[in-house]
Amino acid sequence: VIVAEELVRDFPLELKGYRVRAVDNLSFTAGKGRVLGLLGPNGSGKSTTIKMILGLLKPTSGQVRVQGSDPSNRVTRKHIGYLPEAPYFYRFLTVKECVRMMGKLSGRKNKTLIERVDAVVDQVGLSSASNRRVGTYSKGMLQRIGLAQALVHDPDLIILDEPTAGVDPLGTVEIAKMIRTLKESGKTIILCSHLLSEIEGLCDDLLMLYQGTPVFHGIATDLTQSGNIWSF
Repeated sequence: VIVAEELVRDFPLELKGYRVRAVDNLSFTAGKGRVLGLLGPNGSGKSTTIKMILGLLKPTSGQVRVQGSDPSNRVTRKHIGYLPEAPYFYRFLTVKECVRMMGKLSGRKNKTLIERVDAVVDQVGLSSASNRRVGTYSKGMLQRIGLAQALVHDPDLIILDEPTAGVDPLGTVEIAKMIRTLKESGKTIILCSHLLSEIEGLCDDLLMLYQGTPVFHGIATDLTQSGNIWSF
């Protein structure tokens, strides 16, 4: 589903001619029906990598393909669902209004959109509060809205950046179950985190970054059962 080859991304500094390299020679793949954990400390290049997968940033060199196409292509983007690290929504909208708006932006037609909105709002556990305005929601509930809007158009690729941030322990368990169900339905999922303990039980594969450079890419159990994780 995702093929990234020798990705490099530089950002210019204020000093003329100087650049900082956020991602350095990164290659990886993500397969259908698998969960890829994207791990690394703050500043390791995770967000930059995600933005290149989404087509929001162009690589300085190298290339990334989503289902064989350039991710900046509008048709390709319709097959991607994204939960950002700090989602923000219009405070005056209700949950259903917010998710419905996102569904329309993703190309869903009115005929099927209403049923789909009801389904994903129920899926993330917000049915009982779906008519409340977003401005009254807690941080954890906002994360659930973010999950709903990422799923409303039934994407093939789902990218979740810190999906359990601010979510209580019970909600974290529910989100983990949801991710497993999505995987079983054939979705490709990228989980971004800086804590291995939060996602190791969900991931089939791991990609660990440090200062923009990959330090591990492979099957999750090869890392978690080897005891070599502490060397990173």
